[in-house]
Amino acid sequence: MTKAQTEKLKLLFRNAHLLAIKSRPFSDFPDLCKLDKMKGLDVGDTYLNAISARSFVQSPDAKGVRGEQQAKARCFYRAATSLSMVQYACFMYDVLLQLCNLSNTLQNRNASVADVHNSLEVTKKILIALKERPVPGSLLHSIQYDEEGTARFEGVELKGKNDAFKSSKKKFLEAIQSSFEDRFEDIEEGVLQATSVTSFKTWPDKENSEDFGNEDIVTLTSQFQPVLEAQGVSCREIVNEWTVLKTSLYNKNDWEKKLKTVTWPELNREFGDKCGHLLSLMDLILTLPVSTSECERGFSKMKMIKSDWRSSLITSTLSD
Repeated sequence: MTKAQTEKLKLLFRNAHLLAIKSRPFSDFPDLCKLDKMKGLDVGDTYLNAISARSFVQSPDAKGVRGEQQAKARCFYRAATSLSMVQYACFMYDVLLQLCNLSNTLQNRNASVADVHNSLEVTKKILIALKERPVPGSLLHSIQYDEEGTARFEGVELKGKNDAFKSSKKKFLEAIQSSFEDRFEDIEEGVLQATSVTSFKTWPDKENSEDFGNEDIVTLTSQFQPVLEAQGVSCREIVNEWTVLKTSLYNKNDWEKKLKTVTWPELNREFGDKCGHLLSLMDLILTLPVSTSECERGFSKMKMIKSDWRSSLITSTLSD
């Protein structure tokens, strides 16, 4: 169920609950929902009748409720108050939240390979922490235990044991870690690993800055040498300019603050004359797409223009 659907049901339940505690007839329910719509609230177009209002607040033990409905309601309540069920739901929310953050980085057209590398490392660390214990701030961490070991979530007592959850949680996270290693096995070595120098989050403190990035710059220069030289960039000057750029930044009095706020466009404006060849290499790396999503966007745009009715369009016309 989506967040929008959840909010709609909350509004509908609120109206039905108000009628019940005020001893008003459920026939007033559609009018209350109309008032919500006039106030700009989205209550949808379904369940806007007296029968639905009664079902929102009716107890399964009330008179007139069928035995089948009573059994379903009790079964649902037992599942909703089961410790293992609530733990698993909270755990899945915490895991999916981290995977969504990583996915958003991969789909962001302004993200660099270094951004993906940092996001991947953060995701791995959080998932490893979740394997051992709930991370502070996570939804799983909101399950509270009293001195007697009774678990509560949002004030509701949870029943049952969590033995099955512990074993399944570990297996699930190990499977995700294995999938990460298979899919991102190349990001920790070679050219992809070398691109991490473009992220100022990976830059060390001043004491360890002397040799930082030297090998990475050599790797990147060797990889993109044909492209760079075709644009008039001197690859021989890049390593020297890397030393000049590092020294200039670390010699600033506020170098720690600078590394937290500086951007490559700012460095282009400040050091464009001194380190032009190096900055050309950095510009090239920062323009590399981090996933196929950018390519898919290109094909999607092309299909909007070159539709079935415009199949005679040639490539030179589209590129004009």
